[in-house]
Amino acid sequence: MASQQGSLRRLQLHFVQRPGVFEFEVSDACAEYNPLLRPDPNLDVPLLERKAGGLGVFLVKQLADEVEYARRDDRNHFWFRKRLEPKS
Repeated sequence: MASQQGSLRRLQLHFVQRPGVFEFEVSDACAEYNPLLRPDPNLDVPLLERKAGGLGVFLVKQLADEVEYARRDDRNHFWFRKRLEPKS
């Protein structure tokens, strides 16, 4: 998100922490792109032999409890949520 062949685009980030959950949203006005449709990288291929891209989305999908994408008002919106454990 937020990159188009040599041009810069504005990227918006929103963070919200509510009791028990942290939510992060990334949005941009670039061409429609759902990062959740990208295939996961093949981690069996040596790092230097892999194609660039996709590892960040893969890590978010592994670490977050929920991930979501939507195209609204000509913008891409990507959310992830992480439930927070109460302090003991």
